[in-house]
Amino acid sequence: MTEIPLPPLPAIGSAHVEIFGPGAETAVWDVATWDEDVWATAEWNDVTPQTMVFEVIWGADDPAGALTIAAAGSWMVRTYDPNRILDPSNGNSQFAASLRPGRPMRITHHNPETGEVRVVRTGLIDEINYDIDEMTGELRGTDGISLMAVGKLPPDQQLDINMPYTLRARARYLLQKAGLDLLINVEPTEEGMYDPPVGPPVEAEASVWSHILNAAYDALFAVWMDRHAMLRFRSFGVPVDNGFAAGGIDGIQMHNVQVAASLSNVYTRVVAYDVLQPESPVTAFDAAKAAIYGDIPLRRQPPVPNAQTWADNVLADRSGAALQYKPGTMYPQTVQHLYDILDLGMIDIMHVRATEYELDIPTRVLGGKIVADTGTGWTAEIVSYIPAKEWEGDESLPPPIEPPPVSTVQVTRLYNCTKSTVVARTPGGQQFGAGKGPVIPIGSDDDWRYRGFFDFAEIDFEDVYEIVKGELLVNNSDQQMVTRGSAPKITLKRITEEWSEGGATTPNDANATRYPGPSVTSTGAVTHGTGTDNGHAMNFPCTNIVRGWHSGSKQYGIGVFSAGEDNPKYTTEWWAHEDSNEARRPQLRLTLKVRA
Repeated sequence: MTEIPLPPLPAIGSAHVEIFGPGAETAVWDVATWDEDVWATAEWNDVTPQTMVFEVIWGADDPAGALTIAAAGSWMVRTYDPNRILDPSNGNSQFAASLRPGRPMRITHHNPETGEVRVVRTGLIDEINYDIDEMTGELRGTDGISLMAVGKLPPDQQLDINMPYTLRARARYLLQKAGLDLLINVEPTEEGMYDPPVGPPVEAEASVWSHILNAAYDALFAVWMDRHAMLRFRSFGVPVDNGFAAGGIDGIQMHNVQVAASLSNVYTRVVAYDVLQPESPVTAFDAAKAAIYGDIPLRRQPPVPNAQTWADNVLADRSGAALQYKPGTMYPQTVQHLYDILDLGMIDIMHVRATEYELDIPTRVLGGKIVADTGTGWTAEIVSYIPAKEWEGDESLPPPIEPPPVSTVQVTRLYNCTKSTVVARTPGGQQFGAGKGPVIPIGSDDDWRYRGFFDFAEIDFEDVYEIVKGELLVNNSDQQMVTRGSAPKITLKRITEEWSEGGATTPNDANATRYPGPSVTSTGAVTHGTGTDNGHAMNFPCTNIVRGWHSGSKQYGIGVFSAGEDNPKYTTEWWAHEDSNEARRPQLRLTLKVRA
């Protein structure tokens, strides 16, 4: 893990700096430059110097879970510029008219093979420095968050009868009211997209950014500026999983993984007020966690829609220490690797994998840094976290006890599947389940998201000394509900709570178990590629999941997730416990050392 990976994707010739303004033939620094006729012909101009290093920082680096707040994006370009192209005092520079703080700038990647131009970051020039003697300079940029942070709105916005009471609609209205709507776009609310309700606006004088953050906080949504300078929103409870992986066999190479756990932003009591009953507080309290950490309250005084749900969700996310994963420097080897990094947004899933440590963790992205050095290449660092509820797993278990040496023999035992359920989320957010159908689809199909859950006959560990190997045995079905992807891949996780398969034969909202399904833990999780042919029989090692049961965790079964839940190429479908052909039903095969 600590060895330096292969050299990264080269940046020389592919990393470019561009500023928006008159073309090189017209932009002479005099009064005429500012005529409307000149700026009407403005365009993106490539001003890449001879050599440079730039780094882009976006999102947040605080593992505060659903309370995380993104910071203003920033980037810095260090240049060697003997021709003084980016010297703001050089009146003879053909780009002098555009070299002003507040002017648009962007950083791009130019694919040397196809000529495709991909935007890395778009924003505004914040500061320009140039050292005439050294012929070096710095060009600093920022994104629209900075503009929203300084743009103020007067008090009593709650009296505005036109004020919208959904998140994206309010953001658009506030930007328009502050005169920033021509500089900052809000992601479109597409048909079927959920635009969550929000509470009243801030009553005191406040910045546009404070108003938008307050609304996002009401909805428990992350908010950030994407690489195209568009304001984006995403629910902390509904991360997007396209299969992005750091480390492992097929992930982007990385150097080391840093892990941090903190009691920062831990709350065992959450108090909120509902917009329908603003005088009556509602409370969510975790007595078990309070016994460990103490009674730590978080009070949300401004009223929110559905206050009890808000308090329950915050408590579930924040009632224990969160675990933060920060992969060391990532080394993209291909243009597609780089594009995958550029496309990451807040609350995207990043699978952190280290095969030699049996580490396979789906974490939520908070932000990151992208670096291009014309001397070395493209690299990146991504900050992510695991919510407390997903990390803690079996916190109450005692530490394992090393048994004394004993005489053993090795045996193989089979355990039949006793129940199976598919859960599904529709494009509109409806939550379905089915426990009596013949197949279990897993992954994305037609914008539906599917997961499978399996339980097996109880394992008697009384004579078991060691778990040598655990394997899940399944068979591909004939694609009754979904189309299998081009590269199906699944992640197995240990279920941590009791569940019922339910009686529905097709996914609906009346099944006993519905999306998102029973709770699981990432401890012991493992990812495998699967076969693509109908009827293909497969066995997937899940040794650490079985070892968790052997160590004392209750046996609730195995949850099966797509390695990229929103990417159809990973989708698959298996025969279920209810399949009429008993030979095709799932089984668990254990190789054990038992006491002789």
